[in-house]
Amino acid sequence: MYPQPGPPYYYPPPQFQPQPSNGLGTAGFVLGLLGTVLFWVPLVGFILAVLGIVFSAVGRAQGVQRGAPTGLAMAGLVLGIIGAVLFFAMLLAYA
Repeated sequence: MYPQPGPPYYYPPPQFQPQPSNGLGTAGFVLGLLGTVLFWVPLVGFILAVLGIVFSAVGRAQGVQRGAPTGLAMAGLVLGIIGAVLFFAMLLAYA
């Protein structure tokens, strides 16, 4: 005769920690994108590009420190720099 099986063992569901977010990196990306798209608007495009650079740099630093994703912060930094360069190129073209 076979022995009786014991009660079934149930594994508890896995507990996942939410990944930390990077709000400043996202804000820097949006501002850098707007600065790049609106570089031709006098002063507005440049201000948006500079704010995009600042927010992205701070967001990247905080993301590295906290382990949050930094992809959008890096993209915002690049777009902000491109927007500022395009603004100055446009200024030189008009001068």
